[in-house]
Amino acid sequence: MTSWRSIIDEVRREKIRGAAWCARRIAEAFISLTEDPGYSTQLLEEAAGLALDANPSMTSIYNVVYLARKARSREMLRELMAGFIDYLDWARKRILDSSRDSVAGTIMTISYSSTVRDILLESKDNIMKVIVLESSPGREGVYLAKDLKENGLNVIIIPDLAFNHYLGEVDLVLVGADSVGKDACIVNKIGTMPLTYFAHYLGLEVYAVFEAYKIHPEKTCYEIPLLEREYEIEDFKTKTPLFDRTPGKYFTAFITEHGLLKPSRIEVKRAYQQFLEKVVR
Repeated sequence: MTSWRSIIDEVRREKIRGAAWCARRIAEAFISLTEDPGYSTQLLEEAAGLALDANPSMTSIYNVVYLARKARSREMLRELMAGFIDYLDWARKRILDSSRDSVAGTIMTISYSSTVRDILLESKDNIMKVIVLESSPGREGVYLAKDLKENGLNVIIIPDLAFNHYLGEVDLVLVGADSVGKDACIVNKIGTMPLTYFAHYLGLEVYAVFEAYKIHPEKTCYEIPLLEREYEIEDFKTKTPLFDRTPGKYFTAFITEHGLLKPSRIEVKRAYQQFLEKVVR
């Protein structure tokens, strides 16, 4: 079995895949930890600290660590992590059901959310075109565009700041979420906030899609740190945050495994409680 340290390091180095993938890999790291001959409470806490440091902007990691810290034995840790992975798969299926009647026409999106990808493929018969923002820095949108095109969707990719030129032909803006604050504010790839702000201003339908394990039970999204990375542009080196923050008021609704939610503190809190009740029994 791959060592838990190498799995956490893989998450720390990852630059394309999002919160769902990170959460699954961290859960798998804790399962690997249960096979460590030196397993102890101290080693569990060391792994928890390394996991949180791997990507502080991903609340999904916070919630996996929160569950792991409830373990009183390696058997309980294995059971909690297996239960969380089962929840991941269950939630993905439920989200596809929740989105089935909401996604149609010409869609605009940003970055590479595996949940957004699955929704678009599930709804492909109702989609005329998908407009994907390039999503600099990192250009995750390029990976999404290629993926969707290979699966038969009509896709175009545009520079990030060209989104306003194309909004007139858009029926729906659909974005993922790397974290959700308790204030119903979304942390997602930088560029999400201006996109959703202008789409909302123009009266378009704007949806964020996420599973409840991406909700932070204690912090608003303005208290969630934004991960920064260094990039080279020609001969210039720059450091920039990879995420921005979008208030809930810019969204029509949230698509979750618990159905369509109003972007409110009450709805977000209820969804998080439902997540815990299903995983911790």
